[in-house]
Amino acid sequence: MAREFKNITPPKREEFTDHIYIFENPIITPNLALKAYSMFTTNGLSENYINVCAEFIKQEIRNHKISPERGFGFTVISKGYINVNRWWKEFSPVALSTVYVFGGNPNIHSRIIDPRKEGAYCIWEAEIYAEEGKLLANILKEIVPSKNEKEYKNIGSILESNNVPTADENRILQKAYAKINAEEIINSYLTTKIPNSIKRSETVII
Repeated sequence: MAREFKNITPPKREEFTDHIYIFENPIITPNLALKAYSMFTTNGLSENYINVCAEFIKQEIRNHKISPERGFGFTVISKGYINVNRWWKEFSPVALSTVYVFGGNPNIHSRIIDPRKEGAYCIWEAEIYAEEGKLLANILKEIVPSKNEKEYKNIGSILESNNVPTADENRILQKAYAKINAEEIINSYLTTKIPNSIKRSETVII
């Protein structure tokens, strides 16, 4: 049995250090609104660093290098990485990712990662992904006009399902997005943090 796994390289223990998530100010442009998190292990990321990364993201959106998709999503900023995620226009539970890697400043020598060769996210970013998906599903279930309750009753289960939606389910989703107050959804989404994150004002950034 051991010979069958001879090509496996065990990961290093020090690579699996717990991370801290800081809920930052949202990044708003005319076409895309992003909730923002910074992520680190021990020493936090400075407010100036976050602002530089936010301006870089806005510039990439203006240059059409980041597609808006449904017009909202979330970004994870860490040391040397920016991961920008937008809820996909074709299938809402899927987040489209554009990942940048850089040195000290994203405006200098940054490049977009090919997920086939360098991955799309780490396990700590995956935790944010999962919580953001649950949060979005809960918001959509809560912001439902009572007069349309029957039409919207299955939207939460569709979004939370791992299955590709049927044609009927897709029609339900399309009607929901057409009628639900988009501004209310965006405002609620951008101001609600995932449970395991803390606000910048609640911690000391070194």
